[in-house]
Amino acid sequence: MKTANEVLDVARSQIGVTENPPNSNCTPYGKAYGWNGVPWCVIFLWWCFREAWASDLFCGGEKVAAVEQVIHYAKSHGQWVTAPYKPGDVLCYDFELDGSEDHVGIVESVNVASVVAIEGNTSAYGSQDNGGAVLRKTRPLYQIMGALRPEYYDENGGDDEPVVPDNPDDDNETEEFDVATLKMISKGSGGRQVRSMQMLLIGYGFSCGSYGADGVCGVMTDAAIRSFQHSAGLEEDGICGPLTWAALLGAN
Repeated sequence: MKTANEVLDVARSQIGVTENPPNSNCTPYGKAYGWNGVPWCVIFLWWCFREAWASDLFCGGEKVAAVEQVIHYAKSHGQWVTAPYKPGDVLCYDFELDGSEDHVGIVESVNVASVVAIEGNTSAYGSQDNGGAVLRKTRPLYQIMGALRPEYYDENGGDDEPVVPDNPDDDNETEEFDVATLKMISKGSGGRQVRSMQMLLIGYGFSCGSYGADGVCGVMTDAAIRSFQHSAGLEEDGICGPLTWAALLGAN
């Protein structure tokens, strides 16, 4: 069995690799897979696990090339997690927040409101799910649907401490969060964005109750919102709107 860091070492070694020729979807990863010229974010991770001699940890060693296949495998094998994330988790993103899977990446380190991941077929600007390069990206928690958690040798993901990126300034500065895309949350609200908000509140030390980040804005979560708003100098109305979201995401 392998550790998360062994797989991450392979992924790190590929940062900066691009399609050749540009906009062709042709990569060494697709060539190794036997299916070149197609979107390759999942294929890139398949290749990383393969190169780390850990193929069995990624979807049971199956050849998968689509995000929905990763999600299906994770859920059907009890390896689907939604929080908190750890280095080595294979993230599945929903960039449009419409319930559709868009992209994957592997967690390198975890922050309060975001994760740093290594991803294939992304870009520094423009398309994030068909961008043609391997890059280190900072992603807000609210864009993450969940993750496949491989059964690594070490339950701590191969390291007791989060993995620190080698060059956090390389074309991957923390992206600005567009709070306008986030919904207003108040008592009675539910869903993935509520869970992301709860994770942020908990990260700041405000308890959302015994069930933690359960995706339901109940009495305890309402109280946590108000307490956070008080600490941030905001109106204590219990509504997580643009100003509260901005404060939670450190975008003020």
